[in-house]
Amino acid sequence: KLVALSDFSVLASLREGLPRSIVQSLAGGRPVVVSPFRGIGEVVKNHENGIITASRSAAEVARETVLLARNPKRLHYYQNGARQTSVDDWTFNNMFGQLDAAYLKSFDNAGVAKRFQQNHAGRRRALA
Repeated sequence: KLVALSDFSVLASLREGLPRSIVQSLAGGRPVVVSPFRGIGEVVKNHENGIITASRSAAEVARETVLLARNPKRLHYYQNGARQTSVDDWTFNNMFGQLDAAYLKSFDNAGVAKRFQQNHAGRRRALA
């Protein structure tokens, strides 16, 4: 509900995994203003569905936030970009599946991989 009430979202973190709030904003057609951190460019396409600031400073994030809030034409452009962004790759189930596959691939011992699969089969079914 909060995403629907907003014009855009802001995330000024210095370090993140995959921020769910960014995925939720884009899924709701809302662009984002984010500080640069590793991997964010996989989700946020700078000047298409949001803004990745030039630096990590709070002042830079604030400056870009104000500029976007004061420019309805630019905001509308980024909102269109956000609406066109597919977040299918970033769903919980897809991310869990990728992580699960990476762990299974990393097991050198077939017995370890088999035990892991048996122990987590119920969890995967519950998430499906």
